[in-house]
Formats: sequence, C-alpha cells, structure tokens
Amino acid sequence: MKTILVPTDLSPISLQALERAAELTRTYSARILLLHTVIDEDLTYLSSADSTLEFSEDLLPAFEKARHRDEAQLKALLSDPLYQGIEIQIEVGKTLKGFLDCLSDYNPDLIIMASEGASGLKAWTEGSHAGAVMRQACCPVLILKEPIKPFHPERIVTAIDVDNRIPTTLPKPFFMGTREWDDYLFVMKPFDTRSEEEIKQLMTAWDENQPLDTSRLHIIRHSSSATGILEYAAKVSADLVVLFTHARKGIQHFLYGSVAESVLNRAELPVLIIHLS
Repeated sequence: MKTILVPTDLSPISLQALERAAELTRTYSARILLLHTVIDEDLTYLSSADSTLEFSEDLLPAFEKARHRDEAQLKALLSDPLYQGIEIQIEVGKTLKGFLDCLSDYNPDLIIMASEGASGLKAWTEGSHAGAVMRQACCPVLILKEPIKPFHPERIVTAIDVDNRIPTTLPKPFFMGTREWDDYLFVMKPFDTRSEEEIKQLMTAWDENQPLDTSRLHIIRHSSSATGILEYAAKVSADLVVLFTHARKGIQHFLYGSVAESVLNRAELPVLIIHLS
C-alpha cells in the first residue's frame, strides 16, 4: 500500500479520519493524499454531489479567499507532531463533483473517510458524500463512524453473496493480522429456495485448492440483506463490516438501491467497501 487518500472539509470528524490514516501510514510506510474541498457560504451551492453547475469566474475571488484560508489551516494542522515524518500532499478542489473526478487521477490504494451517514428521504434525494465516493472509487474505501476510535478491528464480519462468485481467497487492501477474518455471512432472502447445505457446497466448490472453511460461514434468513448484516454484526459485537460491491450508478442506483450503501448509511461501526471488477 503506497497511497492513502483522505477527503477533508476541516470538520472535526474528517480530521479524526486523518488521524486514523496517519496511524496506518506509519505502519505501512505509505503517504497521505489529503484532498480538501473548499466550503464557504458564497460557494454553498457547489457542495452538492449532484451539482452540474460550472465553476463560474464570478466565484473565483470568493474561492481564492476561502482556499488561502483553508490551506493556512491545513498547514497549521499538519505541523502537529502526530504528522511529523509522514509524507502528506495537499490538494484543494473547488467542488465535490470535481473531487470525485480526481479519484481516478490519483489512483490511491485506499480511501479513508468519516461519515455521519444519511437516512430516509435525505439518503435518496441528497445522498451522503461517503456514498458518492463509494460509488465512484475503484479502490477499497474505509468509512469510519462516530465516535471514531483507533482502528484495530478484532471481530470482523465479511458479508458475501454467492451469486457474485466472490473468490474464497478474498482480497485485502491492507494487513489486518495473522488470523483469518472471523465471520463470513450470507443473508438468504425469502425467495431463495436453496438449502443452507447447497449454499455451503457452492462456496467450497469455487476454489478447490483453498476451500472456504464452512465452519466460519454463517447463513441467516432475512427479508433485507442490509438489515440482516447489521443485526448479525451487532449480535456478535463486530467492530468492522466488510462488503464487496458492484457499484450502481445513475437511475439504476435510484431504482434498486445498493446494499452496501444502505449498510453504510445505517451502520454505527466502520465499514470497508471493496469493489469487484
């Protein structure tokens, strides 16, 4: 792992995510790309993930003033001993839309961000910034939730979907200890007519050389995949949920939603999103 991208708007919660990124950076000798979006009362309308407005030249003076203000705050922040010896590159963007476009340009190995989530109507009309990043990013995304604690997961629940043919040798964006991930969880919906034994056989048949330890495969029945995942994570006192997703975009996302984003918005514990190609 070489580059960890951390989005920030200088809010307390985003700065806590930066602290967690610094811890991982020291462990893996990586660098941090600190991507900041300028937020200012004169630029409020540009903060929407769905904004199609161009950055007007008329707004340039207000943007430059806010940019210089924020850059000074960032430089003062990074003078803290916590960040000494860490390579941190600061990039400032004009809008969230422009920020999302930058994700592919920088090609990070991991994105770490904090989110308060979004629920109900807000989740459908405005969405959460974390969800927008999750859909756009090509690398794993680690979303931390308040209260943000040092990131040392001890009980991990990895939700899997046999229909997506996820390999049994699951990709990891960074080392999480010598032990295997604790629990593999499959949520059976009411219309799934297969038996639990059939599900286990499908899992072990995917990779004969490295079959999944079915003793760690937990199968539950629930009408909602997202709710089933969250209820199981709470039951076993998990401190991290790992999800694999094929990102949905545009009208497909609006009509069908995304299990990963639903979990992200409702979770009270960190969520690691890994995209499948």
